[in-house]
Amino acid sequence: MRSIAFVLVAAALSQTPGYFFPHRLTLECPSESCVLGSWLACADTAVRERPGATQWVVGRIPRGARFPVLGAELLTLEPGLVRITREVRQGDRVFKAGDSLLVLGHIGEGFFAVSNQTGSTTVELFWPWKHAGGFDVAGELVRDAVTERWMHTSVAGRQGWVLEDEDTLISPISQSERLRCPASP
Repeated sequence: MRSIAFVLVAAALSQTPGYFFPHRLTLECPSESCVLGSWLACADTAVRERPGATQWVVGRIPRGARFPVLGAELLTLEPGLVRITREVRQGDRVFKAGDSLLVLGHIGEGFFAVSNQTGSTTVELFWPWKHAGGFDVAGELVRDAVTERWMHTSVAGRQGWVLEDEDTLISPISQSERLRCPASP
């Protein structure tokens, strides 16, 4: 089954010219709730020159320090694949049963960046994914996209990027009171 998924992804890639992986997508919102502003580091955090775990470290944010989030990028390491199981309309596009979508990643609030042979677009979730529900299923997730969300920041006057990690970075929206890190186990 795994080899079939690989073949399907390879076929989808060959039908989607112009995509090279890892693929970078600038996000209008850095997190689920579009939270820019002051975040809190709950662990020592590396600041990288560009999005990507292999990029140069240009600084560090110490545990307990606040840092600004100025924007975000979604880095797609491996695309996902959705097989359409019945016709579905998304905006002005209609996807037919049997079509495949290359999934570039979750961009927030239930929306995904996708592509197929007719081009790229943003769609609202219509396939089973993680804990999402309450929608009319019209697709099957063959393989989830492997992505990283990188937050653009400025530390000590130097621009850089930190990997979003809900265990170590706290956004203002995630707490209704003053920002604070969870107690260490």
